[in-house]
Amino acid sequence: MRLTDFLKDLGNPVAYYPKLVAVTGGVLPNLFLCQMYYWLGKQKDDQGWIYKTQIEIELETGLTRKEQESARKSLKARGLLKEQFKGCPRRLEFWLDKDALNQRWSAFMNNIELPIQEITSSWTRKTKKSQDDAEQKPSIMPNLSNIECPSRAI
Repeated sequence: MRLTDFLKDLGNPVAYYPKLVAVTGGVLPNLFLCQMYYWLGKQKDDQGWIYKTQIEIELETGLTRKEQESARKSLKARGLLKEQFKGCPRRLEFWLDKDALNQRWSAFMNNIELPIQEITSSWTRKTKKSQDDAEQKPSIMPNLSNIECPSRAI
């Protein structure tokens, strides 16, 4: 089999913008951001929250769990990414701050250095413990069959 034939069967390529590395803080955060940007407008949530599992992101980008966590941390520190847990069982959703991305890009183009935020905003402090808990890989999958989810108000 020729390489070019093989490449056609590998799946979808990931769009990547090398100049954004200066804005996102590295290649991995840039790759993560570009993939999340791809999903903007395709998500089910009308407020822009994107739901992707760790496995889905790895299949789409090749980023391992640790690489994803590192990329997310960098993007959150720059104010480019927000995260929230939603649903029962809870799931992690992502939201790209397009205004912050535009602001950082504009500053980069005008040679203005923007500070990197400490990840200590009130929103982050409130959710950091639950995020840390979710990022811990359980050694044994708990039995979730007895958990009751509250009904959604309509």
